Amino acid sequence: MNDVVTRGDLATVSVGRHCVVNQGSVVRPAPREWKGGLAFLKLAVGDYVWVGKNCVLQSVMVGSHVFIGDDVIVSPRCMIYGCSKICDGAVLAPD
Repeated sequence: MNDVVTRGDLATVSVGRHCVVNQGSVVRPAPREWKGGLAFLKLAVGDYVWVGKNCVLQSVMVGSHVFIGDDVIVSPRCMIYGCSKICDGAVLAPD
């Protein structure tokens, strides 16, 4: 899709099979304070995941068969388990 940013330069980002990330979305590893600086945690996305338009995904894990609607913000270090649906415009709190 157009205008999608995946920040694999910060830490490992693994994406499963048959995943779709729609336009305007950003997928990046979650930052964490560590020894006076920042470290980034690995991000694992399962199979059959749909990420809607204009989303920010900074979770640690997204399970398989997950639907993330449009304009969703997934804050750092969230864990989204399999077979989940996140409705449009939702903001998931960190940790």
